[in-house]
Amino acid sequence: MKASVVKRVEYDPTLLRLCLRRDNAGCRDVTIRSLDGKPFSITGFQSTADTISAAFDPDTQGTEIVLKPQVDMEKIGRNLRGQISIDLTHPECSNIRIAFNVLAEFTVNPAHVMVFNLRPEQPIQREIWVLSNYRDDFEVESVTSQKGYVKLVDKKKVDNRYQLQIEITAPARQSED
Repeated sequence: MKASVVKRVEYDPTLLRLCLRRDNAGCRDVTIRSLDGKPFSITGFQSTADTISAAFDPDTQGTEIVLKPQVDMEKIGRNLRGQISIDLTHPECSNIRIAFNVLAEFTVNPAHVMVFNLRPEQPIQREIWVLSNYRDDFEVESVTSQKGYVKLVDKKKVDNRYQLQIEITAPARQSED
């Protein structure tokens, strides 16, 4: 079997890279273009957690439509990854999806700490780095753990990042009476 996939609609950008410190998160215009010359209109626009919206007229048809997305800056800070879904009336392409991601305010390295062969009530220490992605000066006030198994042993500021030394202690085993 042999097949050819022919795109009927293209869009730019194919991925939105957003930034918390820019107007409208630095969101670019979205251009949707019919490659086969057939006119279309936009009938719907949705985004993850309604973080991004765009005004459109479903009665306007064309072979190229430019949308000017508007980012809800409050919501985008809580939804750093997602997608936009745009419904079209094009006869061979009814929907396009554009992923978005936002540069988080901080990066924690490593993002996850995995510990093997941890013995009950015998603490071990690990190092974690916290970095400001926007190069802001910041302070680490405290470190908390939901069940109290992790505590901050030491913190040291190095340039615009923090080196944290944490201690992880597994709880005592519960006896099975």
